[in-house]
Amino acid sequence: MKTLKEIIGAEPIYHPDIDAYTPSKASLALMAPDKTNYKEKDYPNADTSGKKKVLVLSVDQGILVCENGKRFKTGDHPVEMFLVLMHLEKAGFHPVFATLTGEKVQFEDWAFPSKDDAVIAFKAKHQKQLDNPFQISEIIKKLNVDEYEAVFVPGGQGAILGLPESKEVKSAFQWFMKNDKHLIVICHGPASLISLSIDEKDDDFPLKDYSLACLPSSGDNMGVKVGYLPGKMP
Repeated sequence: MKTLKEIIGAEPIYHPDIDAYTPSKASLALMAPDKTNYKEKDYPNADTSGKKKVLVLSVDQGILVCENGKRFKTGDHPVEMFLVLMHLEKAGFHPVFATLTGEKVQFEDWAFPSKDDAVIAFKAKHQKQLDNPFQISEIIKKLNVDEYEAVFVPGGQGAILGLPESKEVKSAFQWFMKNDKHLIVICHGPASLISLSIDEKDDDFPLKDYSLACLPSSGDNMGVKVGYLPGKMP
């Protein structure tokens, strides 16, 4: 006999080919529409030099192991990455993608808006770089104040994989802060800021007096109840 969750489509979907789960049909219907609300906007003061860049610290791990041992197919959330970058690029700031290993960017593909022509076109435009990103340890050697205006960490549960423990990520953030540039982090992306605490005393944490808007653990816990996640976050 099927459970109530199975009947209403609230059970995470298991994929034996990757031994991992993706969100339930019900949760995808609620939280992953096939078209976004993106509207192209004109920026009268957009930079036209073609030189301004945004460093995108991306995820190269695609599997998150939950507390119960179940595997979740994760990565960067495509909407939370691409819509931000679409606006930034329209304003004259071009993305440069980097991962910890230099391996291709992993995505929560199940969240891709498959009927959104603008997002599809943007991804296609940058596909070569998404497949061949820089290694973070190498790109931080090439940062210069005349080109890089911001560092961006998108959302997606994958943001907790590797980035918070990385000294290279810490170095990247430190460079942008030292040079009075912008830090942009959304949803799960703020987890990467934990890297700034590596080898530091609590009183020396550079963001200790700042407030932060991010997805709370309670949000992920609710995700378990509706089948978005197969188990609690580690």
